[in-house]
Amino acid sequence: MPKNQSTVSNFTLQPSRRLTWLIDGLHLLALSACWLNALALALKLPLTLLIAASWIKQRNACQIGNTHLRYVPDKGWLIAFADAAYLPIRIKPDSVLSKWLLILNFSGHPHTKTLLIFTGSINGNDFRRLRVLLKISGNTQN
Repeated sequence: MPKNQSTVSNFTLQPSRRLTWLIDGLHLLALSACWLNALALALKLPLTLLIAASWIKQRNACQIGNTHLRYVPDKGWLIAFADAAYLPIRIKPDSVLSKWLLILNFSGHPHTKTLLIFTGSINGNDFRRLRVLLKISGNTQN
C-alpha cells in the first residue's frame, strides 16, 4: 500500500528537561574546574561571573516558548518560535539524527542556526515521525 506523503506534518517542541540538566551539569563542571585549578583569585572571580552569566543566558534560552516545526512536501521545512510566523528553512547536511537526540543545523532563520531536540521535547511517536521525515527529506547524517 503506498504511503501518503502529501500531508503536512506539524511538530510542537517543548523545553527539554534533559537539555536543562545538560546545561546545568556543564556549567557546574566549568565552575568546579575554575575553582580547583591553580589560577590566581583575581582570575577566578571574573571567570566565576562569566560562567554564571553564561548559565543564566543558556537557561533563559532553553525556557523560551514553544518551537514549531512543519514539513510541507511542496515547500520543505518551516520553523516558528513561540507564536511568530513560520519561516522557511533549509536543513543542512551536517545535522545529526540519533535515537535520543536530533541536532538540526539549518539556514534561513535570522537568529537561530541550531536546534537540539531531545526525546523529552516531543512525545515518542512524534519524535520517531520527525526523525523519519528528516531522513526522507534528505540532507542529514544518520
